[in-house]
Amino acid sequence: MIPMLLPAECGCSSCAADSQPPKEVVTAGPELEEARVGKEASDASQPDVLTPVSPRSLLRMITDDSVVDVSTKSERLETLTNPKIEQGMIRAITLRKSIRQMGRLWRRPLLPMPEERLTDLYEWSRPAEEYDYFLSHTWETWGGLKYISLLMHSSHRFLLGCWLSAVVLCWCFCLMDLLPTFGHVNPEALDWWAEGEGCPTGPWIICSGFISVIVGLLLAPYLPDSCSRSDQCFMDAVCIHQADPEKKRQGIDAIAGFLSVSRQLRILWSPSYLSRLWCVFEIAAYRKVRSAHGHTRRVWDA
Repeated sequence: MIPMLLPAECGCSSCAADSQPPKEVVTAGPELEEARVGKEASDASQPDVLTPVSPRSLLRMITDDSVVDVSTKSERLETLTNPKIEQGMIRAITLRKSIRQMGRLWRRPLLPMPEERLTDLYEWSRPAEEYDYFLSHTWETWGGLKYISLLMHSSHRFLLGCWLSAVVLCWCFCLMDLLPTFGHVNPEALDWWAEGEGCPTGPWIICSGFISVIVGLLLAPYLPDSCSRSDQCFMDAVCIHQADPEKKRQGIDAIAGFLSVSRQLRILWSPSYLSRLWCVFEIAAYRKVRSAHGHTRRVWDA
């Protein structure tokens, strides 16, 4: 049925004839509706067909058991949201190890790598029982930003300790006149000011503080495990075998299981993060599996 809508400015037939062609509103009649239902029934008989789905629809299908309005995807989603994982599939990498070699794992994309290099990535991870952090991110974002963010987040306490130690040590050397001075300053405070030439000064404290932070950034990723809290992480590039197609498929199907044994979900946010379907899936799956186990949900924005 195709009803014709006339312009609202005038209702006479002469004005309607001179005006622009009327807009058409197409609605489905009973015959078209029956044809659509028949097509959906035929698509439901082919569970292997996985058509695109919007992030909003995926979020609803995962977080609400009563909403599964796309029958062709229900079997695939059931596999992806299954929190059960096989023994030996859990492999973790420490956060500090992932940012070694100037963040090589984060700066280099996966696709251009040859197969042998992809196999080497898997050797970076080690068998584990659970994860402290599940790192969720999109590979479309430049890895250098992720490296800097993780480096500062994981080593800020160590950097503060290095800076404070260097400043205090340099200050003590200055008091003992072990370091040369390069001038004098005349400080004034309230009604007091330095007599004579003033106080000797030098660049040692400022320079030592700056150098200690740079050195601390280079050494922090190589600290032994005993010097910091546990930071076992799930990083998809090294915890899922990238060279073996079958193992890669098993790892992707076990994403919900990896999330179920993760204490925290940490998001390396970027402007394109929520435009990626897998990123939305990880948030929704984490919310579902953690609530099912009665755990407190926390999402970190790194």
